[in-house]
Amino acid sequence: MPEKSKTLQFANTVLMISTALAIVILIFLMKENSRLKKERLNFKQEIRQLVGSISGVPMSQVDDVVPVFEASNLKGEKLKTDFAKSSGYLMYIFSPECEVCSKEFDRVPNFL
Repeated sequence: MPEKSKTLQFANTVLMISTALAIVILIFLMKENSRLKKERLNFKQEIRQLVGSISGVPMSQVDDVVPVFEASNLKGEKLKTDFAKSSGYLMYIFSPECEVCSKEFDRVPNFL
């Protein structure tokens, strides 16, 4: 009997230490998660502020001129666009993950 009691006491001690360690790790992970959420929010706000300065006004305007650029079509062929030489084109680049694109999408029929 005394040997069984020692085994149970040892198992109980290991369980208590493991539980305390798990609680400490959980507290650390919760703090780290909170820090990362704040960092992500700050990063998103910084990006929103920079969008206007990187790409200009975050909305297309009537009579905007598209600069010449190269792109690939769906077949992978390189194309060079130059819309300044002619008129009557509407080029619309859209990404469903882009907030500005989503807001602009509602305005597209007004240009046509």
